[in-house]
Amino acid sequence: MSYVHATKRKREPMGLREPAWWRSRRHLRHVASHDCAIKGINGHQCVGRVVAAHDREETDGCAGEKPSDFHTFPLCDDLHGQGAHPEQHRLGEGGFQKLYGIVIKDWTAQMIRTSPCRREIEEWQRSHTQRGRMTPLPHKDDSPE
Repeated sequence: MSYVHATKRKREPMGLREPAWWRSRRHLRHVASHDCAIKGINGHQCVGRVVAAHDREETDGCAGEKPSDFHTFPLCDDLHGQGAHPEQHRLGEGGFQKLYGIVIKDWTAQMIRTSPCRREIEEWQRSHTQRGRMTPLPHKDDSPE
């Protein structure tokens, strides 16, 4: 009886792969420096601190992985299950937007436009859109007409 030896598949060396998601503490701090996106809407009383909440609809996130950090907008969170951030998770993006009458994509676009990391974000989006890895975010032109 003869045996056939299977060859091992070759893997890419660790550390050389391009990251699948854009991460930036600087951008997250920028987002968290703003007021809660739903402050005062429908009687919402903010509690705790403001955090950068990730939008998960139509983003580059997947099961068990947060989307890129440029998909964020400011929400309050007391880290004990109170505030707008836990409510966003309980209701889901659609229900949350409907209840408070906001458009999360508009908030994330505004956070990108005002971010100190704007150029880096736009370059990352451009390179990944060209490779077919993500769809471009809608950006509103805020210049006067």
